[in-house]
Amino acid sequence: MIYEAEVPADYLQALGAEQAGPYRTEAERRHGDGETGAAIRALSSVIEANPGNPEASRLVGYRLGAWDLDAVSAGIFFDILRRRPYEPQSYRDLAYAVQDTRPALAALLFEAVLSGDWHGRFHRLAVVAAEEYALFVRGQARVAPESPLTQYLMDRILELGIEIPRTDLRITLSWNTDNTDIDLWVTAPDGEKCYYRNRTVASGGELLDDVTQGFGPERFQDVDANRGEYLVQAHYFGNNGNRLSAATHVRLSVIRNAGTDDETVEVHTAVLEKTDDVLTLARIRF
Repeated sequence: MIYEAEVPADYLQALGAEQAGPYRTEAERRHGDGETGAAIRALSSVIEANPGNPEASRLVGYRLGAWDLDAVSAGIFFDILRRRPYEPQSYRDLAYAVQDTRPALAALLFEAVLSGDWHGRFHRLAVVAAEEYALFVRGQARVAPESPLTQYLMDRILELGIEIPRTDLRITLSWNTDNTDIDLWVTAPDGEKCYYRNRTVASGGELLDDVTQGFGPERFQDVDANRGEYLVQAHYFGNNGNRLSAATHVRLSVIRNAGTDDETVEVHTAVLEKTDDVLTLARIRF
């Protein structure tokens, strides 16, 4: 139980409101203090105040994932999938939540994304899911190389013809809110920024996708990365204006040495509160 004296006044005033910000702030405070149970209860208020709203549920699920509570988030993503099976994002979210504990289910979910007949605005998301499926299988090969499931999945990736291009740096940005335009900005070590108005930079990096609807993604790659620091940012360009909350949760996947035995993947998450927000998500050094 959370007592009134233990929480800020603005949190109490927000109880029952549709806006997610105060609940999320209180949840982050509790999590930072090591009160995981209380943090989950505060965060769950976002869903209770917005029943049936998939954006609110996804925001909660992504936050739980950022806290390494995938087992808890899986239940939320399963419910979203049950209610919104026509969005490939629903399968992709659940696949990420269960990939470490239920790899066979994760593989099935990735297969569903690849085989689905989706609305045109989700086309690029399905393309990226194919690469993510291959990354997932390569991860399984590292942790359980002798597993029959691993052997089957490796054969399956070959059958599907999915390849991850050999690339020093590969970055993918996606988000939890439909019909939202988030821009990926990557500034190369020489200071030149790669984004939708400058999609190829002199150092060799390029923006592969500029998606202005759906859940993204936007992708950047540099086949032969230069020495120095790559600054990765997200710019909240706009949304459809009909949502209960302007906030959107972004997920950034950074792959170093893609398509090689030295391949590594790191994930960064953040919340953009309003249009025109710019957040630094990662600084990557080569």
